[in-house]
Amino acid sequence: TFKPSRFDDGYLEVVAISGVLHLGRIRVGLDRPVRLAQAKEVRIRTKSFLPGQVDGEPWRLPRCELTLRLNGQAPVLQHLSKELLQYNEWLVGQGKLDAAAKDQLLQAFKRRLQVSQ
Repeated sequence: TFKPSRFDDGYLEVVAISGVLHLGRIRVGLDRPVRLAQAKEVRIRTKSFLPGQVDGEPWRLPRCELTLRLNGQAPVLQHLSKELLQYNEWLVGQGKLDAAAKDQLLQAFKRRLQVSQ
């Protein structure tokens, strides 16, 4: 079992996603990543080149061993982005989301943000 995630507990959250569609569902609050571990330090050993991303830029991770650990913290502000609100309006316009479901989704986003802050 996992402890509840906290920004100030000193633990890294190790999660997995199954692909870009899963990531998109997570981004809009319709799904969650798969929790793998909580740790003070994480070591990742690659056996071959792996595709990756660093700050949104594509990158090929060579065969290596990475050690990740916390090195200070900075507060991060979260809010319902303009893009997310526009996307919800587009979904309503396309008939893929009715107004009641849109309101429920936005309330769920707000609840998640309150819990994570």
